Amino acid sequence: MNVPGIIAKHKFVTQQCRLRPIDDIKRETVDELWDAYKAAVSGWSDDSEVIFHFALTVERPKESA
Repeated sequence: MNVPGIIAKHKFVTQQCRLRPIDDIKRETVDELWDAYKAAVSGWSDDSEVIFHFALTVERPKESA
């Protein structure tokens, strides 16, 4: 799937991050995305047809040699 547009916010959740409590990860991630959304949407007029996407991508582990 190709998500059109530009990346306005990118958040990594690494193996080490996943050792933390899931609610902490969720809160931090959603808060950061929401802050980026609020900053971005404030630059567009209410009648703009801009579309904002919230997407989750998964990066496969690198193959060991």
